[in-house]
Amino acid sequence: LIVGGGGAIWASAGSTCSVSGSTFSQNVAKKAAGGAIAGQPDSLQVIASAFNECQALYGGALAVLTLDKIQIANVSMTGNVAVTDGGALFI
Repeated sequence: LIVGGGGAIWASAGSTCSVSGSTFSQNVAKKAAGGAIAGQPDSLQVIASAFNECQALYGGALAVLTLDKIQIANVSMTGNVAVTDGGALFI
């Protein structure tokens, strides 16, 4: 992933990233990944959250690599756009 991604959150390599009850709207990473959240965490948990109209090079809302564990539950993704791959998610 390109450092500088994650319009709202960059999760460092080896970290744990947990988001709950959050709304991400119109976050942008035009020349990088993950309009709202990007990185290389070991673990990602996104619960009861919304991603609306976020934009990125890839992974319009969320782009993460090197995951050992992922949990995404009760999440809405609406109108997210990626220039290349993963309109909403790039995992």
